[in-house]
Amino acid sequence: MKPILPLAEVSRRYGLKHLQGLPPPARDEQNNMLRDPRGDFQFGSIKTNAIYRLASRWRHTEPALAMLADQMRSAWLMHIAGTEQEQRLKQEVRDGVGWDDLSEAERDQKWIDTLVGVEAAKDQQRASQVMAASFGGSIVMVLDSLISTYREALDLKEVPHDERVGDLIGGRSLGAILWAAANNHRHVDDWAKELAPPSKGMMKSIAVLKDAVKWPETPRITVNLGAYVVDKLMGSEGNFEAVNVRLFRYAQALADTVPD
Repeated sequence: MKPILPLAEVSRRYGLKHLQGLPPPARDEQNNMLRDPRGDFQFGSIKTNAIYRLASRWRHTEPALAMLADQMRSAWLMHIAGTEQEQRLKQEVRDGVGWDDLSEAERDQKWIDTLVGVEAAKDQQRASQVMAASFGGSIVMVLDSLISTYREALDLKEVPHDERVGDLIGGRSLGAILWAAANNHRHVDDWAKELAPPSKGMMKSIAVLKDAVKWPETPRITVNLGAYVVDKLMGSEGNFEAVNVRLFRYAQALADTVPD
């Protein structure tokens, strides 16, 4: 497991301006400890307490997120390998090199071996897609939970699908993207029901995801896009640290929308 970062290092690494060291407990005029909007004891101001709680939860969560991201990458590599194997086998059939020298029985057996190999490659692709979606979906669920708890500590309402806070991806905020991706992961079976009318919440989530990951313009999304979303958040270098940076930059931008 990755080492758990000290709180001070989290603050330094991600430039958390609302968190400079461990904040003191907030107290009222009678010296009673105050509670934040979630009912937890409040440390420092509302903003300081919210970012403190987020950083504390994140530092215990990040090792699991990093592990899930590694597994997601491995699944993508398995999918690529399966795709390449399928293409190679089909190309061998198209080229037909050496087939004329085989007897009829040998050609029949080679056909069978090729078909079995192609099906095995397709199985690998399908299984690795499920793996990547499962790992990616788990990541977006955890991140969305962190942000939802953080928003609650700031006494903010549920993230609107059209939020414009912090760095935008496809015109969508990180909070909106994770909210939509979590909905997709949670309800993908319902989304895949072609005959069921889409709900308003589903349509809002679909609109966000189409903008964020540039999904083809179709009326519905019937697959789990968790891995695609995480891949988009990691950027061109495919580094999960980019997701951590995005998380805290968004958190600080969100805090800046709250009056002091």
